[in-house]
Order: sequence, then C-alpha cells, then structure tokens
Amino acid sequence: MTVITAEQIHQFGYRTLADVLRSVRGFDVTYDRNYTYLGVRGFYHPGGYNDQILLLINGSRSNDNVYESAQLGTEFPLDIDLVERIEIVRGPSSSLYGASAFLAVINVITKNARSAEGVELAGSVGGFGTYSGRSTLGGTYHGVEGVFSGSIYDSAGAYRLFFPAFDVPQTNYGIAQNADRDSSRSFFGMLHFRDFTLEGLGSTRVKGIPTASFEQVFDDRRSQTTDSIGHLELQYKPASIHGAELTASVYFDRALYHGVYVYPSDVGQGTDVLNEDLSRGDRFGVNSRISKTFQKKHQATIGWEFRDNLRQDQTNYDLNPFELVLDDHRSSQDWAVYAQDEFTIAKGLILNAGLRHDHYNTFGGTTNPRLALIYSPRSQTALKLIYSQAFRAPNAYELYYGDEVSSEPNPTLRPEKIQSEEFIWEQKVGAYFRISTSAFGSQLSHLIQQETDPKTDLLVFNNSLAVNSRGAEVELSGGIKQGIEGRVSYTFQRTKNPLTGFQLAGLPVQLAKANLLYPMARGKVTFAFELQYSGARNTIDGSQTDPYLVSNLTITSREFARGFRLSGSVYNVFNSPYRDPVGAEIDGSTVQQNGRDFRIQLTHTFRFQ
Repeated sequence: MTVITAEQIHQFGYRTLADVLRSVRGFDVTYDRNYTYLGVRGFYHPGGYNDQILLLINGSRSNDNVYESAQLGTEFPLDIDLVERIEIVRGPSSSLYGASAFLAVINVITKNARSAEGVELAGSVGGFGTYSGRSTLGGTYHGVEGVFSGSIYDSAGAYRLFFPAFDVPQTNYGIAQNADRDSSRSFFGMLHFRDFTLEGLGSTRVKGIPTASFEQVFDDRRSQTTDSIGHLELQYKPASIHGAELTASVYFDRALYHGVYVYPSDVGQGTDVLNEDLSRGDRFGVNSRISKTFQKKHQATIGWEFRDNLRQDQTNYDLNPFELVLDDHRSSQDWAVYAQDEFTIAKGLILNAGLRHDHYNTFGGTTNPRLALIYSPRSQTALKLIYSQAFRAPNAYELYYGDEVSSEPNPTLRPEKIQSEEFIWEQKVGAYFRISTSAFGSQLSHLIQQETDPKTDLLVFNNSLAVNSRGAEVELSGGIKQGIEGRVSYTFQRTKNPLTGFQLAGLPVQLAKANLLYPMARGKVTFAFELQYSGARNTIDGSQTDPYLVSNLTITSREFARGFRLSGSVYNVFNSPYRDPVGAEIDGSTVQQNGRDFRIQLTHTFRFQ
C-alpha cells in the first residue's frame, strides 16, 4: 500500500486526485481535455472511464452504476484539501471489494472534526485564468462532531490548443480557442454522534470540449459535458462487542451526466444539429462487516453487500429538429458475500486468504480468491508472494447503449477477468530508509472492446481481447533527521496481445518518478520538488508519442500571523511540450497537454478556544 497524507498533498501543491496519482509509482495518468484516465502497471481500459479502478471515499464505492467510472481530475467530487490521506492498493482485490477492484483500489479518507477543527478559509489563483475558494467548519458541540465544507473552482483553460488533424483553413488551421473551460461546485458534510456517522457530498462539474470528439464541429464553444454526483450514507460502528468489530451502513447515490454535442448539418439543412446525451444512475445499498481475532492466530473478517440499482437510464436525442435516438431505462440488483482470514502459521510467517462471491442478475455469479504468503525472517525484512483474481462487470453503457444508427447493444456480455501473481521484497535500510521491490505478472481475459458487427456494420461491445502483462518496479523512500525526505521509483512494464505480440497502446514501457522535501529557515519554509518521466507510448493509429520529463516545484510556509499559510507552485517548470495518447473518439490519436502553469494559495485557520 502507498499512503499519501494531507501534509504531503499541501507540501507538493497537488490540486486534484489525479495530481496525487501522477506521483505514485507504477501509475500513468492521461488527460483528453475532458476526463482523466489512469493506467496501472502497463494496462488501462481505453474509453472505459476508469471502470477497472475502484475508487472509495471513506470506504464507500464512488464508481457510478451506469459507466462504473472513477472520476479523478477536476471531476472528482471532493476538494483535495479536505483529504486526510489516500490509501492506494495495487493489483486485483475483488476478493474483498468486488467489481472494478481490477487493477487497483484507491481509498480517499476525508478529514474529521478533530483534524478540521475551527474555521478555515482558502483561496487560490493560478495560470489559465484559474480561481478557487473553499470554506470549512469543523468542531464538536454537546458530543456531536461535525465537518461542513463548500468549494468553488473556475478555469478558462488553455486559450489556444492545436490539433493537427484539423489543420486546414475551414477549421481555423487546427486552432481551438477559448473552448477548454472548466468549473465545479462541491459540498461535503459529516456528523458523528456516539456510534453513528452521517455523511453527505454533492458536486457538479461542467467542462468544455475543445477536441471535437465523436466527429463534432471543431472549435464550437457549445460542446460540453456536465457531471453531477450525490452521496448520502449512515454508518453504524459501535465499540468492540465481545472482541469483535462491527461496521454496517446504508446509503443512496445519484450520478447524473449531460453531454451537449454539436454536429454538422446534413447537406442543405443549414443549421448545426445539437445532440444531447444523458444518463442517470440511482443506487441504494446496505452492507455489513464484522472482524474478530481468534486464538491469537486468526484475524477473520466476514461481510455481505446488497445493491439495488434503482435507475440505470440512458437517453439521447437530437434538436433542430427533435429526434429521439435512445430512451433506455433499466434497473438491476447485485449482492455479495465474502470472508478473509489472516493466519499466523509461525513466528514471522503469515498466510492471508480471502474469497468473495458476487451475483449479478445481468450475467450470474463470479467467485474470486486471493492468497498471500508473508515471511519476515527479521524485523527489517518482509517477503510476500501473492496470487489474486478479480473481475469487472460489464456496465449498463456497454450492455444497453445502442442507437441502431451507428451502434447496437449487447446484453450478453460477460465480466472481464484477471489473474495476477506478484513477488514483493521490502527492506529497511538503516534507521531512515526503506526499499520496496516487486515483480508482477497478469493474464487478462474476456476484455471488452468496441468492434464493428459484420452482420449489421454497427459498433458493438464484445468480450474479444486477451492480454498478458509483465513488469517490475523498485522504490527507495525515507528521510533524515533534518527533515529532508523523499522517494524515487522506477517501473518497467510490458503488456502485449499474445496473438499478435504487439505492445498495447496508451501506456509507456518505462516510468520514473522522484519526490524531494527540503525544509529551510528552521522549518519555516519547505521546498518540494518533483520529477516525472514517461517513456514513449504507442497510440491507436500505430505511431508513438515522444518521451517527456516534467518537473514541479512548490514552496510552502509554516503557519504565521496567527493561522495563515501560504504556498506557491510552478508546474512543468521547464515548459516541456508533450502529448497524451487518447481514444478513437478523438481525431489525431494524441492531445496537447499544458505547458508551464502556476498556483498561489493562501489559507487561514481560526481555531476554537
């Protein structure tokens, strides 16, 4: 597990969850100027909106129930400054977490009344016409602990973007201007009383689309997507009952998506066609888990979950004139039971075994195990051998989206599967440093990709791809007494189609990252420096992106003048040009990324006496 703390988020000037993940070994983040995508250890799902990543907020599933998307960029529903820590687990984990715990699990833990006590006001200004603000109130009153926070964000985005695929006079020589705008509003609240916690969050994000994706009119400011998320949960977690820890919760989620797309008119029609694409996902769920230690050798956990997907609606229609293209309304249910035991075989030798069965009324059941043998011959050394299986359920979009003009549904899809093996060696070096090395291999099958149906000539999703992934990574982390700390990592990864032998598009073979914290002026000021290297990446049209090296610098002050903190960041310090590979919906297969950027943030905290 990799853990990123609130202090590290502040010191390195991370603005979004995606910024945090860019710093994590083995993770590659790409951006198509609408959504952010994550690749892990040599694989990601093109066009899959991170449905092979399970995103949790305080342990609760954040992936929606239409696209199963994990939202990581400015579309992430929480202000990153509300985060207490982020826990990142690599590899398949369906034995405990179920669907979408395919490549990794990311658990975002928010601040509580103790860590956010008082009134905190924050504001920032940055490049590309970016402004943000946040107000947070936290404290305890008559035994009730509470945190409430609201945030706003607005950015004009890149003023001028070049797209070589549109480099002709009729489309402004490939220049999109003022089409990259981005804005969001979010709210988070938590109340805790005795054994109960009530938590709610809501967010709306609006993003302009400068890429003319899906064959839209180029450089038209009307094209945009809007994503709204709501979550309400009541959790019950009493004190230990006869040595057992119980957690139970009931929750309701809603995810809304609204895309506005502008298409050229038919010959002679005269006006552009506005297409509106919408989805709504409502979900009700209950779950419970109990953990207990037996005979000082067994740490056992059992649990169950039930989810009722009340609405999984998808709608598409044209305006000018009105034409209904798709009006699909679905609902579904799924449930799961699981068990895990950590058994101490002998001193320094532990066996961790987990098994989970999930049942979906769309495709049936799937059972996924996980086994880990952990050996510590001495206190400073740990050796781990891990085998795991996981699945990704086909989502409602893949199953049912079809306009019968360009695409058709496929309700017979089966879940994607992965089998993974990993060997890990962790070693403490002296009193301050730690080395972690791992070698991993995965076999992925029944992967879902969009193809052309030879019978109808329409696009359809099929379980038609299998790949093998192999790689290794090493990381050195630690610090010294003077407060200097950091980490450096290197990842080598190859993912190939076993039939063709070709390296998959999208992710680099080599990744290297370095982070350094250096306090100065007796700790009153901290310098944080990052380097992020990515090797060449294959694109879907058979070309390659150039390797790139990006550096970031952040300077933060210690608290001064009774509650003020100031930070300044420069991103992509040397203005390195680079492009990210993107999906087939965008002409040209790559998209230009931002050059040098900056942010200045001022925070003031008033603590209750």
